[in-house]
Amino acid sequence: MQRRDFLRLSHHGKDKSGEIACDKLYMYWRDTVSHQQHGMSEQGTLNDSEYWAGEPVLETRQQSPEEFFRNVLGELNTLDSVLVTGIEWFSDDEFRIRVQDLLRTYQIGGGSVTYQQTQASSSE
Repeated sequence: MQRRDFLRLSHHGKDKSGEIACDKLYMYWRDTVSHQQHGMSEQGTLNDSEYWAGEPVLETRQQSPEEFFRNVLGELNTLDSVLVTGIEWFSDDEFRIRVQDLLRTYQIGGGSVTYQQTQASSSE
């Protein structure tokens, strides 16, 4: 995960602020969720299987969704304020709930959150 892909930081005097891009945050989150799903183990013997059956399973170290959001919160806690962009990505209920919980925890710790309205929703 590259923080700079979804969280941009800036300094204005003593104020440390950031901007979270929900579209990119969503993609990283979906990646962590997809790595939580595992396929079925192969059955049978080498004699009745395809040529690749003897290969070991590729194991990669992926963050769980909980670890991912814990790390994002750690980054946010270094900031005084954050601007949240791309809130139309909140249409995925599970993602919206996780991000809202994340931002609520950040606010309880003293951080300030501002939401940027999209053009479509600001004209209605």
